[in-house]
Amino acid sequence: AFSPQTIRKRVEALRAMLRAGGRKEQLEFVELWRAGRHEKEVRYWSLEELDCMDVQALQMFEDESIRPRAMAHIIHSMMAPRISDTAAFRWDYFDLQQGRICLRAVKNNKNCCQYIQYRFMPVITRYKEWVSQFAGGDEYLFPSSMAQRSGSSRRTVPHISNKSIRKWLAQIRDSTELRDGANPQQLSSHCYRHSL
Repeated sequence: AFSPQTIRKRVEALRAMLRAGGRKEQLEFVELWRAGRHEKEVRYWSLEELDCMDVQALQMFEDESIRPRAMAHIIHSMMAPRISDTAAFRWDYFDLQQGRICLRAVKNNKNCCQYIQYRFMPVITRYKEWVSQFAGGDEYLFPSSMAQRSGSSRRTVPHISNKSIRKWLAQIRDSTELRDGANPQQLSSHCYRHSL
């Protein structure tokens, strides 16, 4: 087996040859290589796991005390926004006539659009009517008025925290049972993005 030092020397020689030969495209590819660099493993839920979590969320939706948890999962199941975008999700992102959700992501300022799954349309409509009874519920899906006070917040925000969204999504995952009796993989909420 080649030692890392031997490989490094060979890569440097290859780079020198590509520069001398004017092979810019090949050189760019070789520049991607770094010694000791390992690709990160991408972890995701299977279709069965996501389907079972959807079913669990729809069952939990009927209990008003945990309805926001179900709604957070439904949004992540359809379009998997970043947690910070979910916490600040607004009703003006929804076009219920067209059956679409469009938002501008905070991290990269890109527009994200997704069609709403037909089975979730009545759930979203019911949730909108229900959450409007809370202060700020006519603007935000998860207004801070619906959350319990933690006593540790430094500033007042009009919507719930990222931490709450993570906890809610974990509750859906942990309370879901697959068809064979097992539970879904213990993946982080960011894995919704990988799964989609």
